[in-house]
Amino acid sequence: MTRSHFGNIPSVAPWSAGTSRKKIRYPEPERAYLAGLLHDLGELVNSIAVPDLFLAASERARTQNEPFYAAEMAVMGFTHCQSGVYLAERWKLPDELADTIAHHHDIEQAKRNLPLVAIVRLSDLLFSHRGLTYDTYVPSPAEIAEDSAWIMLEGEYPGVSHVNPDQFTADMDAFVGEVGKLVDAIFRY
Repeated sequence: MTRSHFGNIPSVAPWSAGTSRKKIRYPEPERAYLAGLLHDLGELVNSIAVPDLFLAASERARTQNEPFYAAEMAVMGFTHCQSGVYLAERWKLPDELADTIAHHHDIEQAKRNLPLVAIVRLSDLLFSHRGLTYDTYVPSPAEIAEDSAWIMLEGEYPGVSHVNPDQFTADMDAFVGEVGKLVDAIFRY
Protein backbone atom coordinates (compact mmCIF):
# COMPACT_ATOMS: atom_id res chain seq x y z
CA MET A 1 0.00 0.00 0.00
CA THR A 2 1.23 3.46 -0.77
CA ARG A 3 1.31 6.41 1.57
CA SER A 4 -1.29 8.23 -0.54
CA HIS A 5 -3.72 5.33 -0.41
CA PHE A 6 -3.12 4.73 3.28
CA GLY A 7 -4.98 7.96 3.92
CA ASN A 8 -8.17 6.48 2.44
CA ILE A 9 -8.58 3.80 5.09
CA PRO A 10 -8.51 5.90 8.26
CA SER A 11 -10.33 8.76 6.55
CA VAL A 12 -13.29 6.82 5.19
CA ALA A 13 -13.97 5.70 8.75
CA PRO A 14 -14.57 9.09 10.39
CA TRP A 15 -16.14 10.45 7.21
CA SER A 16 -18.58 7.50 7.19
CA ALA A 17 -19.41 8.07 10.84
CA GLY A 18 -19.70 11.85 10.59
CA THR A 19 -21.68 11.76 7.38
CA SER A 20 -24.00 9.07 8.71
CA ARG A 21 -24.63 11.04 11.90
CA LYS A 22 -24.92 14.60 10.55
CA LYS A 23 -26.28 14.28 7.04
CA ILE A 24 -28.01 10.93 6.87
CA ARG A 25 -29.11 10.47 10.49
CA TYR A 26 -27.99 6.85 10.55
CA PRO A 27 -28.67 5.69 14.13
CA GLU A 28 -25.31 3.94 14.69
CA PRO A 29 -22.41 6.21 13.62
CA GLU A 30 -19.93 4.09 15.60
CA ARG A 31 -20.83 1.10 13.44
CA ALA A 32 -20.35 3.25 10.33
CA TYR A 33 -16.93 4.28 11.66
CA LEU A 34 -15.84 0.67 12.13
CA ALA A 35 -17.25 -0.37 8.73
CA GLY A 36 -15.42 2.52 7.08
CA LEU A 37 -12.21 1.52 8.83
CA LEU A 38 -12.43 -2.12 7.71
CA HIS A 39 -14.06 -1.88 4.28
CA ASP A 40 -10.76 -2.21 2.38
CA LEU A 41 -9.29 -4.87 4.65
CA GLY A 42 -8.75 -7.06 1.58
CA GLU A 43 -6.38 -4.49 0.05
CA LEU A 44 -4.07 -4.94 3.00
CA VAL A 45 -4.41 -8.73 2.72
CA ASN A 46 -3.66 -8.69 -1.02
CA SER A 47 -0.75 -6.27 -0.69
CA ILE A 48 0.89 -8.71 1.74
CA ALA A 49 -0.21 -12.06 0.28
CA VAL A 50 0.31 -11.31 -3.42
CA PRO A 51 2.31 -8.06 -3.58
CA ASP A 52 3.42 -8.37 -7.21
CA LEU A 53 -0.11 -9.02 -8.43
CA PHE A 54 -1.45 -6.28 -6.20
CA LEU A 55 0.99 -3.77 -7.72
CA ALA A 56 0.16 -5.02 -11.22
CA ALA A 57 -3.55 -4.48 -10.50
CA SER A 58 -2.81 -0.99 -9.21
CA GLU A 59 -0.81 -0.20 -12.33
CA ARG A 60 -3.56 -1.57 -14.58
CA ALA A 61 -6.19 0.54 -12.82
CA ARG A 62 -4.02 3.62 -13.32
CA THR A 63 -3.12 3.01 -16.96
CA GLN A 64 -6.49 1.65 -18.09
CA ASN A 65 -8.52 4.17 -16.06
CA GLU A 66 -10.70 1.44 -14.63
CA PRO A 67 -11.95 0.82 -11.12
CA PHE A 68 -9.35 -0.83 -8.92
CA TYR A 69 -11.59 -3.80 -8.13
CA ALA A 70 -12.06 -4.45 -11.87
CA ALA A 71 -8.29 -4.35 -12.37
CA GLU A 72 -7.86 -6.74 -9.43
CA MET A 73 -10.29 -9.19 -11.01
CA ALA A 74 -8.53 -8.96 -14.38
CA VAL A 75 -5.04 -9.39 -12.93
CA MET A 76 -5.57 -11.62 -9.88
CA GLY A 77 -8.87 -13.34 -10.58
CA PHE A 78 -10.34 -12.03 -7.31
CA THR A 79 -10.82 -8.69 -5.58
CA HIS A 80 -10.01 -7.13 -2.25
CA CYS A 81 -13.71 -7.50 -1.43
CA GLN A 82 -13.44 -11.28 -1.71
CA SER A 83 -10.19 -11.64 0.23
CA GLY A 84 -11.43 -9.13 2.81
CA VAL A 85 -14.70 -10.93 3.47
CA TYR A 86 -12.82 -14.24 3.67
CA LEU A 87 -10.69 -12.82 6.46
CA ALA A 88 -13.71 -11.15 8.11
CA GLU A 89 -15.49 -14.50 8.23
CA ARG A 90 -12.40 -16.27 9.59
CA TRP A 91 -12.16 -13.60 12.30
CA LYS A 92 -15.89 -14.00 12.92
CA LEU A 93 -16.58 -10.30 12.46
CA PRO A 94 -20.26 -9.31 12.67
CA ASP A 95 -22.35 -9.81 9.55
CA GLU A 96 -22.82 -6.09 8.96
CA LEU A 97 -19.05 -5.62 8.72
CA ALA A 98 -18.60 -8.65 6.48
CA ASP A 99 -21.43 -7.40 4.25
CA THR A 100 -19.81 -3.97 3.97
CA ILE A 101 -16.40 -5.45 3.16
CA ALA A 102 -17.94 -7.77 0.58
CA HIS A 103 -20.31 -5.35 -1.16
CA HIS A 104 -19.06 -1.77 -0.81
CA HIS A 105 -18.39 -1.65 -4.58
CA ASP A 106 -21.64 -3.37 -5.56
CA ILE A 107 -24.40 -2.69 -3.07
CA GLU A 108 -26.98 -4.33 -5.30
CA GLN A 109 -25.47 -7.67 -4.23
CA ALA A 110 -25.92 -6.93 -0.52
CA LYS A 111 -28.87 -8.78 0.94
CA ARG A 112 -28.56 -7.32 4.46
CA ASN A 113 -27.35 -4.17 6.15
CA LEU A 114 -28.00 -2.02 3.07
CA PRO A 115 -27.84 1.38 4.78
CA LEU A 116 -24.43 0.65 6.29
CA VAL A 117 -23.07 -0.76 3.01
CA ALA A 118 -24.45 2.29 1.18
CA ILE A 119 -22.90 4.76 3.66
CA VAL A 120 -19.47 3.21 3.21
CA ARG A 121 -19.96 3.02 -0.56
CA LEU A 122 -20.90 6.69 -0.66
CA SER A 123 -17.92 7.63 1.51
CA ASP A 124 -15.63 5.59 -0.73
CA LEU A 125 -17.06 7.33 -3.83
CA LEU A 126 -16.45 10.71 -2.27
CA PHE A 127 -12.85 9.81 -1.55
CA SER A 128 -12.49 8.60 -5.14
CA HIS A 129 -13.93 11.94 -6.24
CA ARG A 130 -11.06 13.63 -4.42
CA GLY A 131 -8.42 11.24 -5.81
CA LEU A 132 -7.73 9.57 -2.47
CA THR A 133 -8.03 5.95 -3.59
CA TYR A 134 -6.30 3.55 -5.96
CA ASP A 135 -9.07 4.17 -8.45
CA THR A 136 -8.22 6.57 -11.23
CA TYR A 137 -11.88 6.77 -12.22
CA VAL A 138 -13.20 9.92 -10.55
CA PRO A 139 -16.98 10.21 -10.30
CA SER A 140 -18.58 13.64 -10.63
CA PRO A 141 -21.04 14.90 -8.00
CA ALA A 142 -23.84 14.17 -10.50
CA GLU A 143 -22.64 10.58 -10.86
CA ILE A 144 -22.49 10.25 -7.08
CA ALA A 145 -26.11 11.44 -6.86
CA GLU A 146 -27.09 8.77 -9.42
CA ASP A 147 -25.19 5.97 -7.67
CA SER A 148 -27.29 3.21 -6.17
CA ALA A 149 -25.90 4.01 -2.70
CA TRP A 150 -27.20 7.59 -2.83
CA ILE A 151 -30.55 6.45 -4.22
CA MET A 152 -30.91 3.73 -1.58
CA LEU A 153 -30.11 6.17 1.22
CA GLU A 154 -32.62 8.71 -0.16
CA GLY A 155 -35.31 6.04 0.09
CA GLU A 156 -34.29 4.94 3.59
CA TYR A 157 -33.47 8.38 5.05
CA PRO A 158 -35.57 11.17 3.50
CA GLY A 159 -33.17 13.87 4.73
CA VAL A 160 -30.63 12.74 2.13
CA SER A 161 -32.80 14.15 -0.66
CA HIS A 162 -32.16 17.64 0.77
CA VAL A 163 -28.38 17.19 0.60
CA ASN A 164 -26.72 18.69 -2.45
CA PRO A 165 -23.97 16.38 -3.81
CA ASP A 166 -21.88 19.42 -4.81
CA GLN A 167 -22.04 20.73 -1.24
CA PHE A 168 -21.39 17.24 0.07
CA THR A 169 -18.12 17.06 -1.87
CA ALA A 170 -17.23 20.64 -0.90
CA ASP A 171 -17.71 19.78 2.78
CA MET A 172 -15.28 16.98 2.29
CA ASP A 173 -12.52 19.33 1.14
CA ALA A 174 -12.15 20.73 4.65
CA PHE A 175 -11.95 17.21 6.00
CA VAL A 176 -9.27 16.17 3.50
CA GLY A 177 -6.77 18.66 4.93
CA GLU A 178 -7.14 17.10 8.36
CA VAL A 179 -6.66 13.63 6.91
CA GLY A 180 -3.43 14.73 5.25
CA LYS A 181 -2.11 15.90 8.62
CA LEU A 182 -3.04 12.56 10.19
CA VAL A 183 -1.32 10.55 7.46
CA ASP A 184 1.78 12.76 7.65
CA ALA A 185 1.93 12.20 11.41
CA ILE A 186 1.59 8.42 10.98
CA PHE A 187 4.36 8.24 8.39
CA ARG A 188 6.69 10.44 10.43
CA TYR A 189 7.22 7.54 12.87
